[in-house]
Parts: sequence; C-alpha cells; structure tokens
Amino acid sequence: MIAAICSYLLRDHKKLVPMPPVIANGLIIGAMLHFVYGVSNLAACMAWVAIGEMIACYVLGYPLIKLFERRPEIFGNNGE
Repeated sequence: MIAAICSYLLRDHKKLVPMPPVIANGLIIGAMLHFVYGVSNLAACMAWVAIGEMIACYVLGYPLIKLFERRPEIFGNNGE
C-alpha cells in the first residue's frame, strides 16, 4: 500500500512511478527475509530484493505504462 500511494503521488513523473515499489519492497521484504527467515546479511537481502523489483518494474512495468498511454482503447473507454 505504501508503494501504491507513493506511485500515485508520482503519477506526473512517469519515469519515477516504478521507483516506490523498488524501495518499499527492498526495505520491507529484504528485512523480513533477514530477520524472520535468517537469510544472509541485511544489506544483501535488501539489495537482492530491490534488484529483482527493479527488473520487474522497469523492464516489464515501465513499457506497459507506455503501451497503455499509447493505446487507451485497451481499457475500453476509448480515451475518454
């Protein structure tokens, strides 16, 4: 929810919209992996989660944002 709200607030800055999930999930899920499951050290857990999230958000998500901007009929509202 934190990432969704921050992404919404950054909606006018398209290149920054995918960044809140990268930061939030890197911090929260990385810490959970370290403290709850005892995986590696804290910095390594946060970095690996953030890198994976960055790949998902910027390699897959950002091109989808651009596609949806060019093709509003995908949502069935014909750009209205």
